Amino acid sequence: PFPNAVVFNWATIFVLAFGNLGALDFQARNMAAKNGKHATIANAIAGSLTFLVGIPCSYLGAVTRVHYGPDSPYAVFEADTCSRMLDLPQCAMWVPEANAFMHYLTHNVPAFLGAWCMIAIVAASMSTSDGAILAIATVITRNILNIKDVDSSGSGGGD
Repeated sequence: PFPNAVVFNWATIFVLAFGNLGALDFQARNMAAKNGKHATIANAIAGSLTFLVGIPCSYLGAVTRVHYGPDSPYAVFEADTCSRMLDLPQCAMWVPEANAFMHYLTHNVPAFLGAWCMIAIVAASMSTSDGAILAIATVITRNILNIKDVDSSGSGGGD
């Protein structure tokens, strides 16, 4: 019930440092740009849009926790989960509901907004897989096959 916080801190640092090492979207955007200036502009726009979309989405998780978290009337607790090291007489651990977010979208928000959020989740999943396939194809084409430019007839030509 009381995990080692140092392990979680190091795991967070590792994920933030190396989690986007492949950066498939970043590579595809840079390889598709005409020059460095266009790549810089595209990355600045993509970074701004990430904040614009990401901040409201992160609040959805926070609002879901308010409605279905440990202080809500729907909270479920598992009794007697204290650590013996703390020498507490008794306590309980909150058991989060696995489908709280979907339940929140289907019961607590207007139907059109909940539907759009669920469609956005599916669209983000499809976009991620599509971007991964495109980035892999781009890296194979440019780095392994050494095809940099395509002329008007459609045949590839190396540098």
